[in-house]
Amino acid sequence: DTFIMQQFMLDQGVTDVDEATLRAVHLSPYVAAIDTGAMSIMVSFSSWGGMKMHAQKYLLTDVLKGELDFKGFLVADWQGIDQIPGDYCSDIITSINAGLDMIMVPYDYDAFINGLTKAVNNGDVPLERIDDAVRRILTVKFQLGLFDRPFADESLLPLVRSDKHRE
Repeated sequence: DTFIMQQFMLDQGVTDVDEATLRAVHLSPYVAAIDTGAMSIMVSFSSWGGMKMHAQKYLLTDVLKGELDFKGFLVADWQGIDQIPGDYCSDIITSINAGLDMIMVPYDYDAFINGLTKAVNNGDVPLERIDDAVRRILTVKFQLGLFDRPFADESLLPLVRSDKHRE
């Protein structure tokens, strides 16, 4: 149904501009966020130059991590890698090699784990890329104190879904 497809595509921004325009219009918020200490960036469902953002190695690795010196981690949007053309294993390889550090896998995480393990064992994803992703994720967790305070304060549990929270 065309109407349903049009509604679905509302969050699928397609940017069809040259790189200079892309940088002039869209890069400054990332520069500001990184300069003020952003620790993670979620990659959107958008596309540039006909390529889904989850596959954009140039923008994710070369620009964000390289040129802008982003030290945090890049996280995929919900099932975002599934929009990369190809089968699921190639989606995993493409997205990890593009620079995504954490993938949102809402359902069949066994397929993701097995696919990534196979890709690393076959040499399709370098172990150095995995090491980089793990380093980035753990660094942020340490910076947030998640290893010093690994558990939430259970005394606050009665507030969850309370009337006060719903106000």
